[in-house]
Amino acid sequence: MKYTLQDVKKSTPVPEDGYPTSVIFINLFAHRLTLLIANYTNFSPNAVTYIHLVFNLLAAVCFFDGTTLFTMIGAILFIISAILDYCDGKLARLTSRVSNKGAALDVFIDTIGKGILVVSLTYGLFRTIGNIIYLLTGMILLFIYLFPPELYQFKMKYTEGASLIMGLMETENNPQPQLNLINKLHIDRWFRYLIKRGIRPYPAETDMSLFLYFICPIIKFLGIASIFNIEVILFGLILNILYYSIWTSAFTYLVFKNIREK
Repeated sequence: MKYTLQDVKKSTPVPEDGYPTSVIFINLFAHRLTLLIANYTNFSPNAVTYIHLVFNLLAAVCFFDGTTLFTMIGAILFIISAILDYCDGKLARLTSRVSNKGAALDVFIDTIGKGILVVSLTYGLFRTIGNIIYLLTGMILLFIYLFPPELYQFKMKYTEGASLIMGLMETENNPQPQLNLINKLHIDRWFRYLIKRGIRPYPAETDMSLFLYFICPIIKFLGIASIFNIEVILFGLILNILYYSIWTSAFTYLVFKNIREK
């Protein structure tokens, strides 16, 4: 059976709170690559997940070098990895091979990949620039990546029972944990205009990763930030720390609030 691009798009449901801006960009490539994989290869969704991991590791090796050129190459490898990261889920839905274990594998590799990327990027910049602030921000961001509430999202993906207890799992009755968070904080009304048009009006993890590991290295390579005397990758690291600190704090609050309510 030959699939069409429309089949791929139909198999990818639009989240209730819209797509993150970065995902709209990534989907331009992920939809088409998924179509090629489904029609011309025998790759399973898990195989695509492992290929995504390989490109993630190659990006980390380039980031570890620390020079502007290799950081730029790492950014290109990262965006390929990000596209593949979206292909595995699309392929699973398109070919009816969705599984809890596959979703858990995807989240586990994403978590490990994020940790490897931030360590290699910050240590590489520390080696070449010599500023210890890169190591400090890298360690803080790594701690946030591995902070229990952040890792708990992995458990939620894998263990439906535990996630239902928390009331934050993606289920038929509760489709989006992020949207659930927005609703519980009573700020959904601010965003309805963009949400109705399929655009998520607040930053998502994908946006922050794309900014730090793709956009910041490109800006650094082109020398744009030097005009304003800004170290763009350090700025990206600090921005990610602020984002994850706010999100993890809110997520932790809701988890413990739901436990008390149960």
